[in-house]
Amino acid sequence: MFRKVACAVSGGVDSAVTIHLLAKRGLDVTGVYMNNWDSFDETGKCSSNQDMLDARKVCDTLKIPFLTIDFVRQYWLDVFNYLIESYQKGFTPNPDIVCNKCIKFGTFHEHAMELGFHAVATGHYAKSSFGDYLEKYDPCENVDLDARLLRPVDSMKDQTFFLSSISQAALRRTMFPLSKILKGEVRRIAKEIGLGWLNEKRESTGICMIGKRNFAKFIEEVIALEPMSDGVLNFSKYIAEKPGKIIDVDSGQIISEHKGIHYFTMGQRVKLPGQRNAHFVAKLSAKDNIVYVASSSFHPALYGKRLIVSDPHWVFGSPPENLQKNGKMICNFKFQHVQRMVRCQLGSCSNPADLWVTLDFPTRSLCLGQFAVFYVDNECLGSAEITRVEPLWYPLF
Repeated sequence: MFRKVACAVSGGVDSAVTIHLLAKRGLDVTGVYMNNWDSFDETGKCSSNQDMLDARKVCDTLKIPFLTIDFVRQYWLDVFNYLIESYQKGFTPNPDIVCNKCIKFGTFHEHAMELGFHAVATGHYAKSSFGDYLEKYDPCENVDLDARLLRPVDSMKDQTFFLSSISQAALRRTMFPLSKILKGEVRRIAKEIGLGWLNEKRESTGICMIGKRNFAKFIEEVIALEPMSDGVLNFSKYIAEKPGKIIDVDSGQIISEHKGIHYFTMGQRVKLPGQRNAHFVAKLSAKDNIVYVASSSFHPALYGKRLIVSDPHWVFGSPPENLQKNGKMICNFKFQHVQRMVRCQLGSCSNPADLWVTLDFPTRSLCLGQFAVFYVDNECLGSAEITRVEPLWYPLF
């Protein structure tokens, strides 16, 4: 049923081995490179050009058709605007989750279907209950059957965290050929098929469009940019330096000044002029334009156990049965990709768009704007944006 497949290729080893496995299975596969960002790195060369050339080289080596699709405008509208607006509110966003939802498993999926493809494949380390190649799903016979997003065999490379907001419609037509393969095996296969040179490439991490730059430097570059030719974005109106106070949470004293709260995030270590020891960000107040800091990395103001999340997205298509029946449920929680799972209880709020989350033990640096991602056993249930955190200690908040 799913014979014609569009495989997202990035110029990396994971997507290269993925497209090889699809072709080896006898599927009619095309490699598709998505250009999502139009910018230049510090060397003056377009940072995405090399990845595109590498992706084309992979397809040429494997004798697989290759095409490129430009999603720059959609990326700026759906992801970059979200990023800027979040930082202005004192939030710490996760553009990777939003990019997967809106672009890689949104616009790309829609475009692939318009081009006549039956399914999409990616090199993500994730698993679908419909099978690695959708072999367990027949859209004609299983019209009402929903797919479940599951963790892969390689737990160290598990990327379900970043896929926690994708739609059920996209999951139903997505193949994850790497679900049962360890990273070491992927590298071995790449070498075996003449693509060993990909093993030397550095793996991409974090915000793809920023690359190696830290966010403070990136924002300075953004401020200097001219508006897009069609007037979609005027960065001078989105990010501008807004000086404010840095206040110690214990003494209430002003100990320094800042250029803008968008340069900070919860738990961040900051070295302030005139201060002998480093401080750590305990709260960002967009309303007052104040950065509150604590003198210790273990200060209770940096920890929380209870939070509110808003607009939960359930990958399965509906809230878990226990939550619907009882108004509460036990599951596991994480708000960072590298974080260990924390057992928690979810509970309904008076506002139906919100949920209470109570963690089993205090967790450091719970950031507004980050996504709380929920799991039961090996299943990723979905995610929701953190919109309120109750710290263990209320000094000046």
